[in-house]
Amino acid sequence: MEIKNIIVFLIIFISLMWFQHNDDIKYNKKRINLYDQIKIPVIATIFIVLIKDFDYNDLNYKECANIFITTTPAISSTLNDNIFLGPPDF
Repeated sequence: MEIKNIIVFLIIFISLMWFQHNDDIKYNKKRINLYDQIKIPVIATIFIVLIKDFDYNDLNYKECANIFITTTPAISSTLNDNIFLGPPDF
């Protein structure tokens, strides 16, 4: 973990703890255990740091597009034949 990630982690974690503390004061919620106090900020901060470090350049968008383009016409052609606009005949 780089020093930049540690700084980002700490800033986001402290800000989320502060928002949670203010929300607890507003709604008179008591968080007694340490687990209850840090659970939400740690999980949210970990997700944010992971998304920040996700390398979008390694994704191959052309392969994903080819998969969806080749399968979409087969699905759409079968769905267009079975569209009923009126009520069913009983």
